[in-house]
Amino acid sequence: MLEIVEQLPPPLRLAVAYAPKSGRVAFALLLLLDERLAQIVERATEPMIAQLKLAWWRDAFMAQAEQRPKGEPLLSALFDQGRPELLAVAGELVDAWELLPCHGEWTDAELDAFAKKRGDAVFNGYCRLIGLSQSAAPAGEEWARGDITVRYSGAVPAPALTNVSLLKGRIYRPLTILTMLSRGVSGPRLILHGLTGL
Repeated sequence: MLEIVEQLPPPLRLAVAYAPKSGRVAFALLLLLDERLAQIVERATEPMIAQLKLAWWRDAFMAQAEQRPKGEPLLSALFDQGRPELLAVAGELVDAWELLPCHGEWTDAELDAFAKKRGDAVFNGYCRLIGLSQSAAPAGEEWARGDITVRYSGAVPAPALTNVSLLKGRIYRPLTILTMLSRGVSGPRLILHGLTGL
């Protein structure tokens, strides 16, 4: 599964590297799915095209084994993990991206709903994958809103400053790395945060 992790951009690989070994591959797959869904929305020229592609993923996660689409390595890898909670989180992530039908046509309400749903899927999804019962929803919402602002610089208004503190403890380091990325931190500063949490 190492090749799966290597498909992620380097900053996301850094986040995955700090995940507990038991959940590392599952978390990498979740982030890879998030990137794939983001690309669908980013590249779509018509909302209907994006919706159809996102619906394909949602239907694939709900399909019985004998009816699952063949020939999609990421989908196969998600199912091969044999973790129902991963598939549930993957479906929630698709639901989140379906809230953004096409670039540049989003209301504040759509962006807020998207940030809550995507943040919950990735941040609380990580917690579920490694067996934590704590909620990381506020931090996840900040990350999702900040990340979409970075992805669509100039098209999405920058979010209002929040008072969400970074999650404490090394177990949350993958999530705090994502948060730092959404705040525009990169390079040596990001690596320092990965090593020390500062």
